[in-house]
Amino acid sequence: MKRLLPTLWAAAVLALAACSTPARRLQSAVDEENADRAAQIAQKTPALDGERTLDVALREAAKLGRPKLVADLIARGAAPNSGKGLTPLMYAAWRGHATTCESLLAHGADANRATNKYRRTALMYAARFGNEDTVRALLAGGADARAVDWRGRDAAGYARESAHVELLPLLVGAAETSAAPATVGPAAAAAPAAAPAPAPGAMPGDEEE
Repeated sequence: MKRLLPTLWAAAVLALAACSTPARRLQSAVDEENADRAAQIAQKTPALDGERTLDVALREAAKLGRPKLVADLIARGAAPNSGKGLTPLMYAAWRGHATTCESLLAHGADANRATNKYRRTALMYAARFGNEDTVRALLAGGADARAVDWRGRDAAGYARESAHVELLPLLVGAAETSAAPATVGPAAAAAPAAAPAPAPGAMPGDEEE
């Protein structure tokens, strides 16, 4: 037993160290809605996996639907349109966090920014997953209902394909009353002609957006 004690102690120390990595501390700060702590972690560890630490915190806050934390993080320097693929607004829209979408839009998020590969907007994600309150929040924030993805589908098309027909009057009406030409945000690049269609039911993050 005595011989095992040093080994057990070393294992406990390693486990404790793993629990105190910057990424885990940052997630804990987000869970606690502590923007000051997140900013302190970002000061000591400016980047995580190639992303600015504050931007990672903002994305996680958007996923969890934390509108106040979103505003606080942006006030401390998080970029509202950050993200390697999906932006914080897209994650909030996908998960149906309407109030968080409103907070992001009020603090500089681009309602019409599109993913690089498939040219999807936050409105398309909200329509795809049937989030009516989020659809309304995005439209009120300037989302263009006529924007199309790489296959020419607009938000109404996503709602139709996902059997969320209750959203069609809202989305079709918004597209018809829009006076401006359909646009997508600056992240939209020309979609590859031979790009494979995402698997049915695939969730955001399953694709290289």
